[in-house]
Amino acid sequence: MKDAPDGLTVVIPAFNEAGAIRGVVEATRRTLKDLGVDHEVIVVDDASEDGTAVEAAAAGARVLAHPANAGYGAAILTGAGQARFELMAILDADGSYPPQELVKLLPHARQFDMVIGQRTGEVYRGGPLKRRGRGAFAWLARFVTGQSIPDVNSGMRVFHKRVLEDAAHIVCRGFSFSTTLTLSALTAGRFVKHVPITYLPRVGRSHVRYLRDTLRTAQILVQAAVFHNPTKTATVLAFLPVACGAVLVAAAGLARSALLFATGVACLLTALVIFVLGLVMDTLKMHGRRDG
Repeated sequence: MKDAPDGLTVVIPAFNEAGAIRGVVEATRRTLKDLGVDHEVIVVDDASEDGTAVEAAAAGARVLAHPANAGYGAAILTGAGQARFELMAILDADGSYPPQELVKLLPHARQFDMVIGQRTGEVYRGGPLKRRGRGAFAWLARFVTGQSIPDVNSGMRVFHKRVLEDAAHIVCRGFSFSTTLTLSALTAGRFVKHVPITYLPRVGRSHVRYLRDTLRTAQILVQAAVFHNPTKTATVLAFLPVACGAVLVAAAGLARSALLFATGVACLLTALVIFVLGLVMDTLKMHGRRDG
């Protein structure tokens, strides 16, 4: 394959995926062998209670095991810590990301720091509620980075290990690992490319708890906004007290009320404090980058 990498480590986090993991590993190894890419496949068994580790090993993967369930992101970090190659790929163990789609991502890996598989198709689109929630998350992600992100939390991507090493202290060790890695890379000025891929129904029962994981992802995005773009976040947060303060001061002038005027001034001062805190956080962040 043109522009094929010299070597690739594929990390597959797995928790109770005995029904799918063998097929995923075999397809991954077959795809990379056909491409002539030197590779290794690492399956990180996150304390599965079925035969996930046995099936993965039988398919030819190198299996690393967690003694207790630590989460999706933690499993990827464990695999990355043992990776032989500087270029890495991740995909899920449930069969929803066809390993053959790596063929579409790998040609871009020399030019870009991270190449993300942009999911397409009916399975990904889902119902109206799911689409609205994804739209809200896309808006928040765009707010953080200032860029349109077609698929913020895709579980198939190829990236250079340095991208993960730079973000290791920031990325979420749970379900939102992919989201935080995307946001971290973009706000750090990394070159990121999205490539459309096929997305299939998963094999077996989903481990996603929609209410819990949706709230957790929203929390992660808000935290990312505060961390990566504190001045912009502070400006948004300061808008409400500014608006309230302006209304109260205007009303105080009409009603000749000292209490309304004092309350309005307090609101305006609160907005100023919030904005200054944002500036301070941005300044500290810049100093941290320079010192690092």
